[in-house]
Amino acid sequence: MEKRDGRTENKLNRYKVEEGEPLCFCSAHNDFLPCSEFNKSITYQHGFDYRCRACYRLNKLSVNGNQEKQREQERTLLNAFYRSAGYDPESPVPIHQQFLIRHDL
Repeated sequence: MEKRDGRTENKLNRYKVEEGEPLCFCSAHNDFLPCSEFNKSITYQHGFDYRCRACYRLNKLSVNGNQEKQREQERTLLNAFYRSAGYDPESPVPIHQQFLIRHDL
């Protein structure tokens, strides 16, 4: 017994053909879209990714954007720490060299 979102009683059917057109289930849209909008994949039994290309790109951009933002925040915190400890993160002299100079090592 199939429901609207492609689920059967036990598992999700991710591939079907309607009116001669192959349709794949996009996990992000939670709906069937033409399989031409999906990347092919040998990993999955039905031969296509679980998300359409548009959703895949959106997810990839948001993940990469979040990582960049996180690195930027970490760098800002580290620079604030270095300044509070008396070092200059903007100096051409690396922090470890500043440490060695400061402590006569």
